[in-house]
Amino acid sequence: ASLGLNPTQEMLREFVNEVRGEDESSGLVHFDRFEKAATRVLLEAAAGEQARDSEEKMLRAFKAFDPDGKGYIEGATFKNLLMTRGDAFRSEEADAMLAAAMDDESGRIYYEDFAELLANDGVRQQNVNAAP
Repeated sequence: ASLGLNPTQEMLREFVNEVRGEDESSGLVHFDRFEKAATRVLLEAAAGEQARDSEEKMLRAFKAFDPDGKGYIEGATFKNLLMTRGDAFRSEEADAMLAAAMDDESGRIYYEDFAELLANDGVRQQNVNAAP
């Protein structure tokens, strides 16, 4: 994810269509059109308009794949989901995600902790109500 962005395939298609403009046949892009579109995308990102999903939203997504409410998803199941749903991951990307998410001993992803890390750029939030 360059420049701290992680665009979806749809976002990339929209960007390419925007910079390509009316003339789709040449394959060339005018720099001024690219500069204008790239500046817009970076300003939106800086303003938080492309903010990551909240922890609650991620938890709801994980829970959809945990109908028994066990609090975890099997690593193999998660990898399959990553590679077959939505903006599908490549195998290397899925393996990298599993390396960050999966408990090595059990092969499970305990998604409450993982959702917190995803929502907060890999930083655990301190419980402000916890006694010292």
